[in-house]
Amino acid sequence: MASREGPRRIGRYRVLQELGEGGMGEVYEAEQREPVRRRVALKLIKPGMDSRQVVAVGAAALVILTLGLGVAGTAVALVRAVRAEEQARQEAERANREALGEEDPEVASSLNNLAGVLYYMGDYEAARAFFEQSLELRERVLGPDDPEVAKTAQNLALLSWQTGHLDRAAPLYRRAIDIMERTLDPEAPELATALNNYAILLWQLGDLDTARPLYERALAIRRSVLGAEHPDVAQTMHNLGLMLLEDEDYEAARPLLERAQALREKRLGPDHPDVAQGLIGLGQLYRQVGEPEAARASLERALSILESTLGPEHPNVGIALVNLGEVLVAAGDYEAAKPVLERSLAIAEANFGPVHVNVAGALLGIAKLERETGEYQAALASLERGRTIYEETLGPANASVLESLRLSAEVLRAMSRDGEAERLEARPRSIRAELGMGSSG
Repeated sequence: MASREGPRRIGRYRVLQELGEGGMGEVYEAEQREPVRRRVALKLIKPGMDSRQVVAVGAAALVILTLGLGVAGTAVALVRAVRAEEQARQEAERANREALGEEDPEVASSLNNLAGVLYYMGDYEAARAFFEQSLELRERVLGPDDPEVAKTAQNLALLSWQTGHLDRAAPLYRRAIDIMERTLDPEAPELATALNNYAILLWQLGDLDTARPLYERALAIRRSVLGAEHPDVAQTMHNLGLMLLEDEDYEAARPLLERAQALREKRLGPDHPDVAQGLIGLGQLYRQVGEPEAARASLERALSILESTLGPEHPNVGIALVNLGEVLVAAGDYEAAKPVLERSLAIAEANFGPVHVNVAGALLGIAKLERETGEYQAALASLERGRTIYEETLGPANASVLESLRLSAEVLRAMSRDGEAERLEARPRSIRAELGMGSSG
């Protein structure tokens, strides 16, 4: 019998292989790349199943072990039902409460699982409500220090992160880590995942000093538990290297990024999307240390891998494009840079809408091109829009906000608007003083 060809993509996921098929649907192994990286199991429910059947899957099979960053130990199920989502949600909650009782821990699990389904269907407000109900019930039934409470807290943190509420995500991650540190082994892989995720969040918020020891601790746990050459070890090394690169600590960043890339190529082969992710990081490093040819080669190879494995409209393709565009601008190849940067912006807006950090990153690259080509008014407009997005999503102290202010001041000076430039140049110092961050960095 000829094998049936399954889907190549399911929503935001790239399908790797079919794991099996049962009476309720097919199960696939797949990869998610945004907003966080992980490998998941997707179960597609067969059309025509009613919402009570979906509830049964949600209670018995759709076990969300964690919504955190990382490959190991994550299983996520995605439900597609033909009935209206609202009806399915209402029947799900009622059926489980009637069957199990208001105070049964399985009700909390069902609420948590249903929230995860809604999250992956893009209904973030409904997902938040169910996660919050699950968290409250688990706290009441299991106690505030139970590991299940930590899991739901992490789920809420990721949801807040995805929806741009980083200020909400931070205390949830802190709470989850606090519970894990008191209830789990100090080298538990779940703790390493939470530490790694929280470090990424702090990095995005501009708190590099707090993020660095968390990365280092996550890296130590993963090396001890998983081995020095595990892909999760490479991922944490890569994350730490990128943060040090942003802090302009090139001497410390370079060996981490290069070692992580060597591990990935050895374990995953030359054409894996994670290899492309590492090449983007190396491209950023080489550009900043003045090795433009190496930067361009790394980024062009990354772009080729991503287009062939994830498709030409994937968000990570846009990230590779904006980095390549900035290399071309720095090399003075403005004609080649323009379509590259415009395509990166189009991909970001198509995937995320007008307000997202990827959109802001593309606008920053376009502004650099406009500055170099003397389109100063356009550059100011691009910088202003990008900075507004960064401030809204990452907060005022993020490095990208400060870079945007610096670039805007440079453009204003080129326009002989020195007074306005001076006011912008003073803003980073004022922001750091208000937040108690000092004047360095």
